[in-house]
Amino acid sequence: LGANVGSAMGSSSSESETRRKRLAALGVDETMLRQQESIAKDVQEAEQAVDSAKRARDSARSFAAVLAKDRDNAQTAAENAVADGDDETAKKYLRSRLALDDRCTDAEKRLQDAEQRLIQANDALKYFQEQALQTENLFYRTIVANYDAKSRGYISSLDNSYELPPLRDPILDRFKALEDKRSNDRNNDS
Repeated sequence: LGANVGSAMGSSSSESETRRKRLAALGVDETMLRQQESIAKDVQEAEQAVDSAKRARDSARSFAAVLAKDRDNAQTAAENAVADGDDETAKKYLRSRLALDDRCTDAEKRLQDAEQRLIQANDALKYFQEQALQTENLFYRTIVANYDAKSRGYISSLDNSYELPPLRDPILDRFKALEDKRSNDRNNDS
């Protein structure tokens, strides 16, 4: 979606100018184009924010897992030292485990914060994607309305090189054919 909405962002200036002229002929003004480009940029930035938040969450998760493993290893080492009757080594491992408990608690909080930031980043991305859809729908509705108005002769083209062919109304065509037939029948009867 973002690629469709922001396709003009990467165009060369001549291609961009040609596109702008063509869209102007279709009734799309500079404000709409800027709005579309702006929302495309917002979507792209929100996608990058989600990627960044995922990396931060994964890093926090990995760090918490390493600390938990080190804490468990210190606990196991302390238990083994107690079983071997080495109280001094057991105390050393228990102090290490207690310090790791605090670090694990801090790492878990950081992981929860990272997960919350990811949720917020995803919410922001969804919001901007919805805005992009609304902007794109408005963009196309404007083109269709302008095309319809041109085909009915309500407005003229801003640039004749991009004149749209008139729409044909099948009901009106049948009505005209019926009138022509009646006119011919009257002429033949006279």
